[in-house]
Amino acid sequence: MHKNFASSLRLNIVLIIFLTITLLTIYKYFMLMSSKDIQYFSQNINHISKRGNIYDRNGKIIAFSSKSHSIGTDPNKIKNIVNTSETLGAILKIEPQILKKKLSSKKGFIYIKRKVTREESELIKRIQSEGRLKDIILYPDYTRIYPFKELTSNITGFVGTDNIGLAGIELSLNTILNEDLTKQKSINEKLSTNNIYLTIDIDLQKSINQIAKKYFNENKPENMLAIVMDAKNGEILSMLQLPQYDANYYSKYPKEIWNNFATSLTYEPGSINKIFTVAILLDSGLLKLNEKFLDNGIYQKKFKSGEVVTIKTLNPPYDYIDPSGILIYSSNVGIAHITDKVSNEYFYNKLIAFGFGKRVGFPFPGETKGILTHHSKWSGRSKATIGFGQEIGVSAIQILQAASVLSNDGVMLKPKIIKRISNEMENTIQEFQKEEIKKVISKHTAKEVLKMMREVVNKGGIPKLKMKNLNISAKSGTSQVIDKNTGKYSDEDYTSSILVIYPTENPKYIIYVIYRYPKKIIYGTRIAAPMAKEIIELIESQNNKDEYNEIKISSKISIPKPTIKYDTTETLPNLTGLSKRDLMKILNKYTNTKIKIKGNGFVYKQSQPPNTKLKDINELEITLK
Repeated sequence: MHKNFASSLRLNIVLIIFLTITLLTIYKYFMLMSSKDIQYFSQNINHISKRGNIYDRNGKIIAFSSKSHSIGTDPNKIKNIVNTSETLGAILKIEPQILKKKLSSKKGFIYIKRKVTREESELIKRIQSEGRLKDIILYPDYTRIYPFKELTSNITGFVGTDNIGLAGIELSLNTILNEDLTKQKSINEKLSTNNIYLTIDIDLQKSINQIAKKYFNENKPENMLAIVMDAKNGEILSMLQLPQYDANYYSKYPKEIWNNFATSLTYEPGSINKIFTVAILLDSGLLKLNEKFLDNGIYQKKFKSGEVVTIKTLNPPYDYIDPSGILIYSSNVGIAHITDKVSNEYFYNKLIAFGFGKRVGFPFPGETKGILTHHSKWSGRSKATIGFGQEIGVSAIQILQAASVLSNDGVMLKPKIIKRISNEMENTIQEFQKEEIKKVISKHTAKEVLKMMREVVNKGGIPKLKMKNLNISAKSGTSQVIDKNTGKYSDEDYTSSILVIYPTENPKYIIYVIYRYPKKIIYGTRIAAPMAKEIIELIESQNNKDEYNEIKISSKISIPKPTIKYDTTETLPNLTGLSKRDLMKILNKYTNTKIKIKGNGFVYKQSQPPNTKLKDINELEITLK
C-alpha cells in the first residue's frame, strides 16, 4: 500500500512538472511570436526606403519622396477598442467597424493606415497631447509625389505602399532609385540613394500634351501615341500617350493604361513599312532608282504549288512608277514587284537587321519583341504583305529605332530615355552617351530614301505637312486591324499613323504619331499629319526662341559702347544698355531728381527721353532687364 502511494505520488509530481514545462513552453512560444511581430514591424519601420529623385533633362523634378507618417499599434495594448475605433475613424475617414476588427487582432503589431496626410497626423498628435490615443504610434514613412501627375505617368510609372516600384522607370530601375538594404551594416545606418535624369524635356511634353488632347477628343481613338526623338543621338525628347492616369492615385485607374504603350503594344505598321522595304531593295543593288513598274491596281502571281497571290493598290496611278513613285502613291503593287527581286530569307534577315522581331532593350517592363514569323513559314504572299506592313507586328520604339537608320546615314541608333544617373551629392555615376548599334544600309541609300519621303510630302498624299523653308520627309500609314473573333481584317478598326524625319538634308528630329482605333477619320494623312505638323511648328518655334535668347546673352558677341557723354548734369543722356553698376555712378550726380529703379541687369527703358533737361524732370523711372 505504501509503495503504491509513493509510486502514485511520483507519477503525479512528474505529470505536474511536465504540464508546467508544457505551459511555460506555450507561453514562451506566444511571447516569442509577439516579440517577432514587434521585431519584424520594427525592422520594417527602419527599412522604409527613401527613393532617389527623377528629373527631366533640364533638372526639373518629376518624381520625389516626401516625408510622411504611417499609423501603427500593438492591438493587445488598446484598452478601449470601441472608443479608439470611433476616434480614429473620424480622423482617418474609415468606418469604425473596420477599425474595430483590425484592433481586435492578436498580432503584436499592425498598420492601421499607411501614408496618412499631414492634417491627419497633426490631428492625432493634438489628441495625444490631451492624453488620448496613447498607444497609437506615428511611424516615419515616405510618400512618392509626381508633380506633373498624368503628364509623365507613362514614363515614371509608380511605387506601391512600401515604396517599391510597380510600373515604368520606378519598377525597371527600382534597385538604382531605392536604398540598397543589403549594404546596410546596422538598422540605424543611413543609406544613400541615386537620382535619375531622363532625356525627356518636360516643357516640350507639356506643350505636345495640349496638342494631343485636342486631336484625341476630336477623333476618340482607343489610345494614342506621340513621340519625338533626337535624330542625331537617339534621345527621346517627348513620349506622350493617351488615355492617361495620375501616378499619385494609380489604383483609381484601369490597369490596362498603366503600361507604356510605346514599348508594350504590338500592331501592324501599315504603309510606313514601305520605306524600310524600299531601303532594303535599293541597298541590295537589285533595285535601281530609275527602274519602273506598272501599277494598274492589281498584281497577280501563280506559284508552282498552285497558290495564286493577288495584291491590290487602293488608289493606283495606272501608270509606270519608279521607287519614289511607290512611296508617293503608297503602291502595294509596286512593293510586290520589288520584293520579287530578293529571296524570303534575304528579306527576313534584312528586317531583322532593321530591328524588327526582337526587343530594343528599352528600360520599361513588359517590352514586346513584336511579331516577325520565320521566313520558312511564310506563304506565297507573305513577302509582299510584310513589305507593305501587314503580317508583321511592331512596337513604336522599334519603328523609331528603324527610322534612326535613315536619319543617321545608315547606322542604327539605340533609342534612350535615361540621360545620366547621379548620387545624392549630384556626382554623376553613369552617363549614357549616343550608342550606334550597327551599320544597316549605306549612307547613299539612307539619303535617297529620305529624298523619296520628301517627295511624298511635296507630291504625294501629305500636303498638310508642307512647310515654308523646311524640307520634311514623311510617310503615313493606315492599317486594318485583325478582328480577334473572325481572324480576318476588320472593316471598322484601323491603326493610323505618320512617321516624320526632318529636315531632310540634315535630320534633327524623328516624330511618330499613332492612333489606334480612331472613331471618325481613319486615314493617317488626315488625322496624324495635321497633329505632326503642329508638333513641328511647336519645335521650330521653340528653337527660334532659344536661338534668339542665345544671341542676346552670348558672351562671344561684342557690343560697341556708344559714345555718349554721361558726365553732363544739364540734360538726361540715353541710359539704355548700361549695367546697373555703371548706371548708379551716373545717377549719384542727379541729386535733385527723384529716381525709381525697377529690375536687375541692364537698362531696358527710361521714363524720360534722352536730352530732356534735368531741371524739368520731377521723377525718373528706369527699368532694367
